[in-house]
Amino acid sequence: MTRFGPVLGTLVVAVLLALFATTPPKAMPGNAPAPSFSAIRAMTDVRTIAKHPHVTGSAENAVVRDHIMRRMEALGMEVSTSTGLIDAKGTKRLNHWNGRNDPPATLVNLIGILPGKNRNAPSVVLMSHHDTVWGSPGAADDTAGVAASLEVVRAIRARGQQERDLVMLVTDGEELGLQGARQFWAEHPLRKSVGAVINMEARGGGGRTTLFQTSHQNGAAMHVYADAVRRPGASSLAAFIYAVLPNDSDLTPVIKHDYAAYNFAFIGRSGLYHSPLATPDNLDQGSLQDMGG
Repeated sequence: MTRFGPVLGTLVVAVLLALFATTPPKAMPGNAPAPSFSAIRAMTDVRTIAKHPHVTGSAENAVVRDHIMRRMEALGMEVSTSTGLIDAKGTKRLNHWNGRNDPPATLVNLIGILPGKNRNAPSVVLMSHHDTVWGSPGAADDTAGVAASLEVVRAIRARGQQERDLVMLVTDGEELGLQGARQFWAEHPLRKSVGAVINMEARGGGGRTTLFQTSHQNGAAMHVYADAVRRPGASSLAAFIYAVLPNDSDLTPVIKHDYAAYNFAFIGRSGLYHSPLATPDNLDQGSLQDMGG
């Protein structure tokens, strides 16, 4: 039996490493030090934003926007919006959801800037989207990204003024064909002063947050990521699978340009994707911690 000892030991180590690699960290409590990211603090916003589905153009969407803008202002951000009309394809999808024949809805992107010491330095953008699909409150997709962005801004502000501007971009119409992101990255003047973009998404309700897409020629960007993250979650397999699937995210119009770009998402509990059960209570708070921490 002793000859099986080394093999068994290797298998045990392999299983433990696999569990560590695929298990999100524990959510940090609400009384965690101010400069730290706390999923429990972020959950306050998740519970407010993801009470109901909030598709583009709906009254619920306007309520969510007002909440996010108030939160940005409370964090000392310079807050503005950019608007546009949903295109024909997106309008057809929206009318299919609501069973009506409405004219094109107006999308509203939210932009918050936490001023840095050097306003001329290239800014860093945290991007997420505030709209949901019809019928889903979207606690993961993409309320988790919005709430994580707000908590990241709060934590960074608690450390003292950062060197460069930190921009929080919360797009609209992502579920209708990346409408808000396409509008912002094609037209908004702020895009010309951006150096790096971090997009936060979800395709499920839990699991590790994984870096699954980057900008092209990404060597320098990956070195920055490896140095900055305590528990890196990057996979060339995930990047390959995403590249061959007919999927897009708000980062799609970004990587056409020369920004350093990162796309993060968690994909566990896939049955919750675009589901009426994607509620705050069903969101894995460890995944939220992994996204922001």
